[in-house]
Amino acid sequence: MSIETKFGHINLGTVEVLLFDLGGVIVPWVGIEALETHTGQSRSDILNVFSKREIFKQYEIGACNDDVFIDELNHIFSLNKSRIELKTLWKSWVKPPFPETETALQSLRANYVTACLSNTNTLHWEHLHRIMDMSASFDIMIASQIIKIAKPDRACYYKAVEILGVKPDTILFFDDTKINVEMAQKSGMQALHIDRAQGVVPTLKALNLI
Repeated sequence: MSIETKFGHINLGTVEVLLFDLGGVIVPWVGIEALETHTGQSRSDILNVFSKREIFKQYEIGACNDDVFIDELNHIFSLNKSRIELKTLWKSWVKPPFPETETALQSLRANYVTACLSNTNTLHWEHLHRIMDMSASFDIMIASQIIKIAKPDRACYYKAVEILGVKPDTILFFDDTKINVEMAQKSGMQALHIDRAQGVVPTLKALNLI
């Protein structure tokens, strides 16, 4: 089956691997909203901090440890929390999977290789394995802090292709960030943008994959 989307042509007939981002696709991530509440800053101001402060990029590629990151997070946003309190808070902003998602992922494994490609970090990765059965949902798991590269760096997609061991155009990638979708396509993958308020299940249903 072939379909046209605003992100281009999707040929489901060639798809062998379904590759999923995690936050906003498989699980809700409410960190920005939580920081709005804790700091009184606007969403745009918080996103600006995330994009400009090097510590956030370093943490998601495993270039600094949990304590260094947590101390910087505490300082940047004047949160006045202990390390233990802030680690617990940071993990709590990753919520359990969207409804029906784990069941959908497990059913998809009958016909496709399922994998994740996520910009994440050690605390969130540990937490994800607690709140969902990752090994039952994904055949292959690719995390930025492990491969030391993060989206939207094109090298991140090339590394994923290498790990998956298939041709790029046989991969259908789902992400809630438009630049990540666009860079996946430039790397040869098929890709779709997901509404982070709903997660991936509505799209999977629209594609008749579940």
